[in-house]
Amino acid sequence: MNGFASTKHTARAQRRNKMATIGFYTLGALVMLLIFWLLFTILSKGLPALRPDFLIKQPEEIDVGGGIGPVLFNSFYILFISLLISVPIGLGAGIYMAEYAPDNAFTGGLRICVEALSSVPSIVFGMLGLAIFAEYFGIGLTILGGGVSLALLNLPMLARVTEEAVRAVP
Repeated sequence: MNGFASTKHTARAQRRNKMATIGFYTLGALVMLLIFWLLFTILSKGLPALRPDFLIKQPEEIDVGGGIGPVLFNSFYILFISLLISVPIGLGAGIYMAEYAPDNAFTGGLRICVEALSSVPSIVFGMLGLAIFAEYFGIGLTILGGGVSLALLNLPMLARVTEEAVRAVP
């Protein structure tokens, strides 16, 4: 009698497992369908309006339209500044941690701190940059402040990736 109850329980669990699996696959397919529909809608309406003058022109003050030239240039400028700061420091820190740092409690704590900084959301780094550069130093919303904030965001991840890559080399 006990074996029959166990078999009945196992069959019910397998049936529920199959139903849940089918439900999750259906839900995943619906989410993917929604994402592809949104992507198709955005691209079908946006790509015909994308012209080279839109990427270069100044934005219009009063009229609808214009371009994104200065915004696009400033985005690349901030990216260049952040890479100029974070790449040498991140590569140096990763190489130092992998090759030269002694394996002791301090470097273990340092690795934990770098891991913790890697998981900080980007909005926190943005608010920190705003508080430090715009408010404390009083330089306002500048490209340099944005570039340094972005460098601080990229630095922990770059150091960890470099350290893992150096350690993977025999």
